[in-house]
Amino acid sequence: MTAPATPLPSRTGPILMIVFGTLMMIFGVIIGLIMSALAAFSSLDLDNFSAVENGSSIVLQEGSSVLIMDEDGEPADCTLNSGGVVAPTSVKNGLIIHTAEANGTYTLDCRADGTLVMADGAVMDEMVEKIGSNAGSIATPFLIGLVVSLIGLILLIVGIVKLVRVNRRRRELMAGPGQGPAYGQAPGYGQGAPGGDHTPYAAPSSQDSNPFAAPGADLPRRDSTPPTDTEPPRYGVRIDPNDPNNQRG
Repeated sequence: MTAPATPLPSRTGPILMIVFGTLMMIFGVIIGLIMSALAAFSSLDLDNFSAVENGSSIVLQEGSSVLIMDEDGEPADCTLNSGGVVAPTSVKNGLIIHTAEANGTYTLDCRADGTLVMADGAVMDEMVEKIGSNAGSIATPFLIGLVVSLIGLILLIVGIVKLVRVNRRRRELMAGPGQGPAYGQAPGYGQGAPGGDHTPYAAPSSQDSNPFAAPGADLPRRDSTPPTDTEPPRYGVRIDPNDPNNQRG
C-alpha cells in the first residue's frame, strides 16, 4: 500500500505578511503626518484671517497689531503707512508683527503679488503659543504612525524570509525523497538499483551448481563435446570401409 504523499507547505501566510507589512510601512507615516497636521490646524481660529489687497487701507487702533502673509503662508514684505508715519515691526515666533503707535488709517504697501492674508497679531501670537504648548498632542499621531511603519518593516522582512524557506521546502518535496540516476541512464558497472544491494555480480562456481561435485572440479560445458582418441581422417587419405574405426554408428 502506497504511503500518502506529504502535502506541500502553504505560501499564503508569508505572502500576507509581505502585503500587510508593505502597506503598514508606507501608509503608517503618511497617516501620522496627516493626523498631526489636522491637530495643528485645529488650534487655529480661521475667523481671525481676512483677505486684503496691496494698496488697500486698514483702520487700526493704537497698540493694535496685524500680521501680513502671502498666498503661501509666508510673512510678506510690507509696510503700514499713516500720514508718512510707518508702523514699527517686530518678530515673534518667526512672525513679522506690525504694531500701530496711534489711531488712524494705514495704507498697505507690500512687495508681493497676489492676494494677501491679514490676521490679528495678538491672536496669532496666542495661537503660536497654544500650538507650542500642545506639541505633545500634535506629535503623538506622527509617532504612532512611525511605530506602525516600523512594525510593517519587520513584518515585511519576516515574510520574505519565511517565503524563501517555504519555497525551498516545496522544491525538496516535489523532487522526491531520493535522487537516482538520470533519466535513461543505467546504473554503472558493479552497481545495483538505487536503494538496493550494490554487491558486484560473481559467476557461480562448480560447487554452487552441483553440491555433490568434488572441491575444485569443473563441470563440463553444455556446448562442449566429449574427448575422443580417434583421429578423424585427413583429406586425401583412402578410407577403408572394413575398418571398424571408420564406421559411423
